[in-house]
Amino acid sequence: MKIVYNKLVRDRIPEMITKDGKTCQICSLDETAYRKTLKQKLLEEVNELRDAPSKEAMILEMADVLEVLEALQKSYGLDLNEILSTKRQNRMESLKRRSFWNM
Repeated sequence: MKIVYNKLVRDRIPEMITKDGKTCQICSLDETAYRKTLKQKLLEEVNELRDAPSKEAMILEMADVLEVLEALQKSYGLDLNEILSTKRQNRMESLKRRSFWNM
């Protein structure tokens, strides 16, 4: 039975698969499909972060989330300094107080 993955993979994954003597079919996405798939990948990685069972697993998943965010930033041509500046400007809206709106 053939397995269909239909997911974005890291650049070296196809090499690793073929090195193990297996086959895989890869296509290159156009910009629109790439951006859509990156957003899906972000949700996948965030869910994996949510379910991470340990600190070490959380670190790995956070790195994956950051990787996808960086790819999105580059794909859309967004300025990283502008993103970080906006983050700093929103400091007053941080989550440090752990305030939870329950009503």
